[in-house]
Amino acid sequence: MRILGIDTSTKTGSVALIQGESLSGRECPSARGRPSGNMVVLAEYIHGVTQGYLPTTDTTQLPLPLCKRVREREGANDSAGWLLSAIDCMLRKDNDRLKIDGIAVVIGPGSFTGVRIGVSTAKGLGYALGVQIAGVISLDALAANIPSDYSGLVCPIMDAMRGEVYAAFYEHGKRISEYMLIKPEDLAEKAEKILEESNGCRQVTLLGDGVMLWQEFFARRLPGMVSFAPSHNSAVNVASIGMKMLLESKGKKPEEVVPLYLRASNAETQQGQGMPCPCL
Repeated sequence: MRILGIDTSTKTGSVALIQGESLSGRECPSARGRPSGNMVVLAEYIHGVTQGYLPTTDTTQLPLPLCKRVREREGANDSAGWLLSAIDCMLRKDNDRLKIDGIAVVIGPGSFTGVRIGVSTAKGLGYALGVQIAGVISLDALAANIPSDYSGLVCPIMDAMRGEVYAAFYEHGKRISEYMLIKPEDLAEKAEKILEESNGCRQVTLLGDGVMLWQEFFARRLPGMVSFAPSHNSAVNVASIGMKMLLESKGKKPEEVVPLYLRASNAETQQGQGMPCPCL
């Protein structure tokens, strides 16, 4: 089984192509950190708004280094140009197209524009290639950076702007809370409560782009109870989680895939307040 993963929910977007065991009797590899075992990362491309272009995986199966090819084909540095170019280069082998068995895409929460671009691209490819799509939650992909045997509480946090974050709590690889749009002070209070009620768990690990903004706050608010971990919210994690979903028959037809928004967009908010929508 060959899966294309797409993540455009943050400022650093990525695309990955993975290949793994497709037999239903075999266990799908766990999406914890960079997957291994019977799953192979064929190629990965990361596009950073501020970091430029960064190839992070062996792309020798492609005719040219993937990074170079995307830069040559991208042209204008628009929001979607890099994504389409990366996918085109990733699926092209000599004069043929690599066949994929499914698509995994982040449906949110995250950047409104980024999520829309990723979901729309995945749906278009799904229609064209006749494959199903697995809608992956960005917070789940972030949490997958921490091994499931970790004994502490895990809380990925993403910057939601307006002094808020997207977050969720995980324990032993399982989500134990709802997906939240929440103020950092309220999140810290929830973390304290969960730690108090848990059996022996006294530590919460935060990861995600929200850490850069709120690390000092959480260090003061949860002294001795919080640690911070690096995160790689890449399309590899997304593809691995999506592969598992597709093997479990949890994929959807392209027309069934919709974004997950935990907050109304600025345009919707303005319309609700009787203000003219800038998109009209």
